[in-house]
This record gives sequence, C-alpha cells and structure tokens, in this order.
Amino acid sequence: MNRKYSERDTKNIQTLHAETLELFGSMRSCQASIMEALVRNIKAQGFLILGYSSLFDYLMKEFDLTRATAWRYSSAAYLIREFPEQLQALREGKAALSTLAELRGTLQAARRQGKASPKIHLNENTSSKRGMPSRPVAEHFPELKTREEEKSFVASIARLPLEQAAEKLMELRPPKTSVRRVTHSAQGVHMHLVLSAEEEKLLMRLREVWGHKVEKGDWAGLIVKAIDFALEREDPIRRHERRKEKIAHKVESVESPLPLRREKSLPVKVRDEVMARDEGACQFVKSDGGKCLSKEFVDIDHIVPKARGGTDTVNNLRCLCSQHNRSMRDRAEIKRVGVSSRDPPL
Repeated sequence: MNRKYSERDTKNIQTLHAETLELFGSMRSCQASIMEALVRNIKAQGFLILGYSSLFDYLMKEFDLTRATAWRYSSAAYLIREFPEQLQALREGKAALSTLAELRGTLQAARRQGKASPKIHLNENTSSKRGMPSRPVAEHFPELKTREEEKSFVASIARLPLEQAAEKLMELRPPKTSVRRVTHSAQGVHMHLVLSAEEEKLLMRLREVWGHKVEKGDWAGLIVKAIDFALEREDPIRRHERRKEKIAHKVESVESPLPLRREKSLPVKVRDEVMARDEGACQFVKSDGGKCLSKEFVDIDHIVPKARGGTDTVNNLRCLCSQHNRSMRDRAEIKRVGVSSRDPPL
C-alpha cells in the first residue's frame, strides 16, 4: 500500500533532514576538536604525566571507551600529529576517522619494510560472493624518498569514500589473525577467532600432539592448555614461584643490603623476583599517589641509576612500562644536559 504524503509531511521531513545534516556537521566539528586536543596531549606527553602508559590506555580508562574505539582515536591522533592537514579534512568531512586510523597502521608497516609506501591499485572485482573483500596477495613497497611522497600517499587514501579507502587498505594489508569478543553469558565469554590457512595447520597439529590431554572437540580446552604451557615456560612470576619452592630452605632476604654480582645484564633470577614482587605491573607513581599498573611492555628499571652508584639489588629495582621508563630517562637527560636526545617528530 503506497502512502500519499501531504505537502505538510514533505515539509516536515525536509526540515528534519536539514536538522540532521546540521547535527552531523556539528559532530564532525566536535570530532575534529577532540582529535586536536589528543594531538596536543601527545606532544605534551600528558597521558604519561597522568600515569598512563599510552594514549590508548588513557582513552580506555579515563573515558570508558571500548578497545576498538580507543584504538581508532589514538591511531588517528598520531597520524594527524604527523600530517596536520588531515585535521581540516576531518572537520570538513573529507576524511573519515576510521580511514585515518587504518592509514597510520599501513604507513607504519610500509616504513618497517624500508621506509616505503605501498603500491595502490583499485580493483572493482575485489568482492567475494559473500560481499566481503577477498584476500589479495600483498603488494611490494616501493621506496619513499621524501616526506612529501608520504604526505601525498596519505592524502590520496584519506580523501576517498570510506568503502573505497577500506578496499585499498585491505589490498595493502590483508587481514591477520583476529580474535573478537562477541558476547558474555553465565557460561563465560563467547569469542570469534579468525585464522589463516597456515595458522589452522598449526592448530590442527597441536590437536594431534595434545589430543590425549583434552576431550575430543574441546577446542577451548586445547587453546587454554597451550596458553598455560607457554606461561609456565615464559612467565617470570611462575618461574620465580617454582624457584622459591625448590630452594625454600635457602630463601634469601628480598631486602638484602649486600649487592648482587654485577653483570652486563640482570640475572634471570633477579628479574623474576622483581617481577613477582611487583606482579609484573608498572610502579610509576601518578600525581594523585596511585600507580600506573600497566602490564604491557613492562621492563626492569633501576631506582638509583647504576651511573650514580645504584646496585643490582632487588630493593633498587622496580617494574616500569616502556613509556614511563623512557619518560624517566628523558627527564634525567634534560636535567643533566638541558635537552633530550629523543626528539619526537612534530
């Protein structure tokens, strides 16, 4: 049944459409202003001063964003920091936030392979029967000789419609293994796992080797057992606990005043003990007295630097994430010579 719209209905719809367009324009302007603030945060290393190990961590914990949204905002902010002209493109609706985020990953991959920019070819027949982009063979990366070439590459992708930009980027970087959290239930978390053909072969081989250790068809049990096996071998906290059990009758005081033997690198035993004590979490103290507690890219740091007479004793060591470790070194260097050797690109 076809409904006939009156002139009044049509006018109301046109008014609603105009209001919606205005709201979308305001949304783009607001989004651009947020990105501008995030770029300023990056330049000032504000998230580090506030006690967060990364901009991604800051966005997730301070603004309660999902991992995907926090990644999109942080990645786009770092790209805009390098290519400020994209901020105006975002404000005018000529570039999409998701495209800028994906562009940063593609540009980083190109630089890792020789500071190169990928060859881009539009292919109108890249969709499979299911309507999803197929996995093309990865392109070779020609050399990027100037920053202008990088700037031109970014602009050429950013100004494309969203779907075309996504297709081009997928041609450059075929989808990798991905794990997506789908739903929560009383039984646990339901996850969706995507594997390549080679990764599937590895999983099938694992089932052959460990099939007798789990029930038939228990893929979750198989994966969890493999994770547990890897952690048992590589987790410094677990190694430390095993070591404590073996030498319980010879446990040394954690606060021993006697310095440990100096070596070019810390003994695994000392590293494990510090990791176990700090639970593998960054001990950087924030301005409000709390701690960073990030467990990503954590390493061991000397509280009193060895150059100033610090020792390798457990009580002179702590866990710091890579960002705060680097930030502490930069501050010490600025204090010593008045400038940091790590000058981030503007």
